[in-house]
Amino acid sequence: MSENKATGRSEMEALCGSIFICYRREDSADVTGRIYDRLVDHFGHEHVFLDVEAIRLGYDFRSEIDETIKVCAMVIVVIGDDWLVEVGGKRRIDDENDRVRIEIEAALRREIPIIPVLTRGASHPTKAMLPASLEPLAYRHGTSIRHEHFRGDMEHLIEEMDKLLVRWKRNQTKPAECREVQPAPEAPSVTAAVSSGAPLSKLPTQPSPAKTDSGLEKWPANSGANLSVTASETAQAVPPILPPLPPPLPPRALTPPPPPGGQTTIWTRKGVIIAAGMGVAVVLVLLVIIARLMSTGGSEKTADRPPVTTSPANQEDAAAQYKLGLRYEKGDGVPTDLSKAAELYQKAANQGYAAAQNNLGVLYERGEGVPKDLSKAVEFYQKAADQGNADAQNNLGVLYARGDGVLKNWDKAAELFEKSAAQGYARAQYNLGWLYDNGVSVAKDSAKAAQFYQKAADQGDAGAQNNLGVLYQYGDGVPKDAAKAAALYQKAADQGDFRAQTNLGLLYESGQGVEKDPAKAAELYQKAADQGYATAQNNLGALYENGEGVAKDLRKAVELFEKAADQGNARAQTNLAWLYANGEGVPKDPAKAAELYGKAADQGYATAQNNLGALYENGEGVPRDLDRAIQLYKKAADQGNSKAIENLKRLTER
Repeated sequence: MSENKATGRSEMEALCGSIFICYRREDSADVTGRIYDRLVDHFGHEHVFLDVEAIRLGYDFRSEIDETIKVCAMVIVVIGDDWLVEVGGKRRIDDENDRVRIEIEAALRREIPIIPVLTRGASHPTKAMLPASLEPLAYRHGTSIRHEHFRGDMEHLIEEMDKLLVRWKRNQTKPAECREVQPAPEAPSVTAAVSSGAPLSKLPTQPSPAKTDSGLEKWPANSGANLSVTASETAQAVPPILPPLPPPLPPRALTPPPPPGGQTTIWTRKGVIIAAGMGVAVVLVLLVIIARLMSTGGSEKTADRPPVTTSPANQEDAAAQYKLGLRYEKGDGVPTDLSKAAELYQKAANQGYAAAQNNLGVLYERGEGVPKDLSKAVEFYQKAADQGNADAQNNLGVLYARGDGVLKNWDKAAELFEKSAAQGYARAQYNLGWLYDNGVSVAKDSAKAAQFYQKAADQGDAGAQNNLGVLYQYGDGVPKDAAKAAALYQKAADQGDFRAQTNLGLLYESGQGVEKDPAKAAELYQKAADQGYATAQNNLGALYENGEGVAKDLRKAVELFEKAADQGNARAQTNLAWLYANGEGVPKDPAKAAELYGKAADQGYATAQNNLGALYENGEGVPRDLDRAIQLYKKAADQGNSKAIENLKRLTER
């Protein structure tokens, strides 16, 4: 582990949800150090990552940067007056191996907020000043940090970052690398990526945003020549592929109370045979001891006997301490007191009681009843896992998947999930299914993923029910069966799983596997939207816009689109932009439309790229710029967007 010379900080892997600071040393090392210190004061040392100093020997620094940024919630790009400096007659930013360029490219691929922070009087770089791969940076809204107003400018920046982090955390209970390995992280039942208590929902098997939402695509209804082929489209029956929930995080009460007198034991026919064999062995040992005593005159030094560390009475004490700890944690017959629960778990854990070690690890992981301490969580999970505790094996696997308290290691996570899943633990079965579903650490195998999801789903795991439903929806690893998918979504939706509610809503909206019922779709979207799920908010907004399943209400549509757009949902940004472009439900505002299309286009959404191209072609809301229009049409056409293909052909064949 190396030390960051600029800050004195020891290098470590970025934690899930970190803030990544990208800067050029010769341009802004001093002011970046001040920015870093202020962010650490507010967000904490472990959540602010100041570039990748500790590239491991023998590893590709490009992939190291990419892996680090994958778990970050946002990236700050510090830009000074020498940011575009030339070396040997060539700008460093034009070098494909430039570290700053690679960091920004990685962030753009992640589609996370990127905040340009201008210092030393620097200006925001324009598109013409940037290489093609960094052009979207020219349209990312930034801020300035001035020496004479440092405190006030930083307060403003932190205030905006707080808002972005709130949205990020809200989304993590729904999706990604961070989805909590339930990372599978945040995050989130793979029901989000791998997590230890919350669920990963099924990650899109294709990158197209159309697989994430309802499929609504709107086009500006203007009279420009290029819009002759861009009439409004209605909702397409796009099947739901929603980001799977992150694998589950550890449930609060992870291990059920054991039977009186010891640890939880599962008795099987094999176990009875073993127990009988042990009984015979005990009898034989006793006979040997008696024979020995008789041969030695019955004398044996107590000091020669191995020390007994835990007597049966002590084991009973440990079980009682553990059970009482559970009662204090849950408020079962006593006032809820997590500190008291931790104290009791600690006493039982000190006697080697695996269930208590696991639950104490959960408290340390969450900072409940004890100060948050991931290293202690790892320590206690490891102790319990070494004794074969399935809960602890899964929870430790989650920490390895997220890189929390340990170096990120998906192979180790997979090994632990396998051990836990073999004991029938549903969360581990879900997490293992997610690994096979997404080809993480294991070869991608949808059939195997379905098998593990099925095992967890049979135990009522909502994330597994949802993800298995997605596989049936598309015939991925299982026979295609929309009715089966609907039944699985229903089970998960009944447990309040917002992804399943949205997926089931899509089936009712399109009539796949169920009788078409827009009103039922609206009801399901509403339940998921009330939980803050952007996809459902967008889809419900579309129903209100078109009066399908609900009374037509453009103001309500705008409200829902805005909520989803504020979370960065590209479809909602596009739908809202369409309303502004046409003055429906809001005053007509082409400039606002262009701004919203730009945000969605920066995420690679083809519909928004095409529509923004139309505005540039007609000079509506933006200066007329045919070159920019062609560029946008080409980006959308490269993704197969039929409207953009026609528009591009018309402009280039003039």
